[in-house]
Amino acid sequence: MTEILDNVLVLDVKDVSESDQIVIFLKKPGIKLAGFAKGARKSHKRFVNTLQPLNYITLKYKTTPSGSWLQESKLIRPYIVGRENYELLGTKHVIREALLKLLPENDRYEGLFDLVISCLTVLDKKKKLEPAGILCIFLVRYMSLLGYMPPFDKCSICGKELEKTERWVWQLVPIRTTCAIHRLSGSLKWEWDLEILKILQNIPQWPVDKLWNIKITRSKQRTLLHNLSTWFEVTAHKKLRSLLWLQRTMENVNSQNSGS
Repeated sequence: MTEILDNVLVLDVKDVSESDQIVIFLKKPGIKLAGFAKGARKSHKRFVNTLQPLNYITLKYKTTPSGSWLQESKLIRPYIVGRENYELLGTKHVIREALLKLLPENDRYEGLFDLVISCLTVLDKKKKLEPAGILCIFLVRYMSLLGYMPPFDKCSICGKELEKTERWVWQLVPIRTTCAIHRLSGSLKWEWDLEILKILQNIPQWPVDKLWNIKITRSKQRTLLHNLSTWFEVTAHKKLRSLLWLQRTMENVNSQNSGS
C-alpha cells in the first residue's frame, strides 16, 4: 500500500451509500483515476467542502491492487463559483464532460493536466475573452493529445498540400480532408479557409501558455465548435450534452437580443 499526496482536479463525485462516495479525479501528468472516499458524505473534517466537480484540491490517498482509497483533502481553489454567466459556466462543464466521456481511466497523457488547469485558469482570469474560442482551442488540443485529430496536411484525394489551396473541406463521413474543388459524396462536410487550417495545425504544437493567445474570428467560432462537437460524436460515439445545452442557450440569447 502506497500513500500519495497530489494536487488533483475533481471531475465527478458519486454517492454509493449514505456515507461513502466514489470520486473521479485528474492528476499529473494527465491520468484519470477513481477513488473510494469512505465516510466522505458525513465528514466534517477530512473532506469538508472539497469533493465537488471542478474543485482543485490537495488529495492524500492510498493505492492498493484493488484501487485507490482517499484519506483527506484540502481545497486549493474552486473553478465553479456562484454568479458565473451561462456561457462561462457552460464552457467549464463541456470541458469536464469531455474529460469524463473520452479519457480512459489509468492511461497516461503527458501535458493533459497542465492543459486543463491552464484553460480553467484563463477562463477565470481573462475578462475580455470569448469562451467559445477558448473551448475550440481546448477541444482541438485535447483530442490531439488522445490521438483523435487528423493531421490537416494533405488532400485525401489528390495529395496536394492543403496550405496551397484557398479553400479546403473537413468531412466526417467518410473521414477525410480535401481540396474544396473536389465533388464529395457522403455527409457532414465543413468548408474552411486557410486561417482555420493554420489554427488547427498550430494548436497541437504550441506551448500551453501560448495557446490562449490564438484568435479565432468570432463569426467562425460557433461553426467551428459545431464542427468539433460533431467530430467528437463521430469519433468517440458519444455526445457532449453540456455543449448541446450551451449552443441552444447561446442561440436563444442571441435571438432575444436581436428581437429587442
